[in-house]
Amino acid sequence: MLLNFLSKNKNKILIIAVSSFLLITLAVSIRIMVVLNRKTFYDGVVIEGIDVSGLSIDEAKEQVKRKLDGIVYGNSLLLNYEDMSWKIGLSDISYGFLVDEAIERAYSIGREGGVFNRLKTIRGLKSNKKNVLAEVVFSKSQLEEYITSIKKQVDENAKNATVTYQNGKIVFDKEIIGRFMEVDKNVDLLENKLLRRDLSSFELEVKKIYPRVLYKDISHIEEVISSFSTVFNLSNVNRSHNIKLACERINNKILLPGEIFSMDASLGTRTKENGYKDAPVIVKGRLIEGVGGGVCQVTTTLYVAVLKAKLDVLRG
Repeated sequence: MLLNFLSKNKNKILIIAVSSFLLITLAVSIRIMVVLNRKTFYDGVVIEGIDVSGLSIDEAKEQVKRKLDGIVYGNSLLLNYEDMSWKIGLSDISYGFLVDEAIERAYSIGREGGVFNRLKTIRGLKSNKKNVLAEVVFSKSQLEEYITSIKKQVDENAKNATVTYQNGKIVFDKEIIGRFMEVDKNVDLLENKLLRRDLSSFELEVKKIYPRVLYKDISHIEEVISSFSTVFNLSNVNRSHNIKLACERINNKILLPGEIFSMDASLGTRTKENGYKDAPVIVKGRLIEGVGGGVCQVTTTLYVAVLKAKLDVLRG
């Protein structure tokens, strides 16, 4: 009797234990299924600093888009160079964020991998939130257009310092230091800056172009050491043109120590393509028409002035 009683109780306990285990397993399984099939963002998921725990995709998208739109609209990037500045509106270069892609990445957190990996990720979010940032996009071609337009305002040709003799006085014009802005380099620097969301002011990189002759190189000139002049007939239009052109091409030539002046190189080839016209020229004692007539007078006049100054003359 006693053995039968104990045996029956033992069977009942076993049945209860098995039933309890099955109920617990079922409850846990249901709970896991509920968690894994959740249609909202898991707790601990953050997008652009906004906690989207428990929000639907549309709800999260609305909040994130509102925040990021506030960064773009009405804001601009300030570009500076010396005392000049320009503003580029972010919307003018189509600056924005890939919100949908960020939402998709955030929603996938806890939804990738096997069951155990998913549960581990979801559990980890409670103590270690994940912040998803939207990728920055903008139109590089529009930015290039802006920088190209700025380049036209920044660039300046270098100009040598000059010295002239006016009304009995030595007059100096100081050099102009040229500027050259490389579009591609500045666009690349700005691209890196924009992709990092750095909207602080930007100092454009501009290369300085120094001329060959600086004021300090010629400031010691105090007097004219030699001069010579000749006359010509203004009524001969073509010859006058050639003389004027030749004078323009050698005017204000400054030789620094160690440099050599070449008359032929300065005048260029005596051709119509190079600006010279037909005019009387002496060839073997005869006066004939030839391209560049009159240039020899300029050469002779300069040659005499050089001899009077006792400068060295090299013959080619």
